[in-house]
Amino acid sequence: MAWRWIWTAVTPQGASESESLREHLAEFMRTMRPPKGHSTVEFLRTADKLINAELPTVGKHHAEVAIGTIGEWQLKADILIPQGSGPHPTLLFLHGGSWSMGSPKTHRRLTRDLAAAGMLTISLDYRRAPQYRFPDPVDDALTALQWTYNGVAAYGGDPGRIAIGGDSAGANIAAGALTVTDRPAVGAALFLYGVFDYHATIESLARPGRAAAEQQLYVTPSDYERRRSDPRLSPILAPECFPPTYLTAGADDPTVAESLRMAVALGEAGVPHELVIVEDMPHGFLQLPHLAGHDERISAAASFVANTLADITPKRTEDDAT
Repeated sequence: MAWRWIWTAVTPQGASESESLREHLAEFMRTMRPPKGHSTVEFLRTADKLINAELPTVGKHHAEVAIGTIGEWQLKADILIPQGSGPHPTLLFLHGGSWSMGSPKTHRRLTRDLAAAGMLTISLDYRRAPQYRFPDPVDDALTALQWTYNGVAAYGGDPGRIAIGGDSAGANIAAGALTVTDRPAVGAALFLYGVFDYHATIESLARPGRAAAEQQLYVTPSDYERRRSDPRLSPILAPECFPPTYLTAGADDPTVAESLRMAVALGEAGVPHELVIVEDMPHGFLQLPHLAGHDERISAAASFVANTLADITPKRTEDDAT
């Protein structure tokens, strides 16, 4: 395992956006609470112009591609293709948003960054709470993974070089999919400030005066206790199911312990991995392109995945083809 602790200053690279918005956004990422008088949804809508500023160039962007149907839900994804000739290493990416918010649109800068770094990126629009609860999003990830295996070649992706990843709650869902044994082969994983022990995270972030059940949008409250042993919800329970994995989190992230604990679990299971903790950085820092060192951190994450996929070629089994 490789450990890196990066010291850096939270320094804006430009002054095109208001300093006030930057400060509020950084504080929100550190505390996961919006400014006084604003709801989380309202604040993130305002911050979108900063989070998704100056979108990088990619080869092609196919929006809302239909990749499957689950009940009444039409499963769709944005497909971002790198510049240059393929076949490209492929990343199935699940956005964050506390299991209840977000979409490929809210993460369009981040997924374009990953595509610009050389990975064909499939940004999944999975079902979200409270209308849909666990394990529905995990099932969506598995459906998308199967589609990726069978369909990505038509978009210039390499079905022999597939990775899965996500940020925050999306990392939790993607990691949960890895614990399902009858899934297509995956050669690498990329988890950005993820949640790997659901119950520990929910209980540690519960605010004073509020019952934890009020924050359990993702899991039906009556189901909460019996799901403690389900690795699809808390993937840290099954680290042996992971491929070589890249983990990163900010030192100022209230969930940084999740990445630290996951790295320990992977090490004990003998799974190759790299953990990068970035000093002075909040939760969601890779969605803040104005921060110093942003491009280098994207490049490091993408390089780990690309290099891992170049060395480890997943083999297709008969089960994968069904």
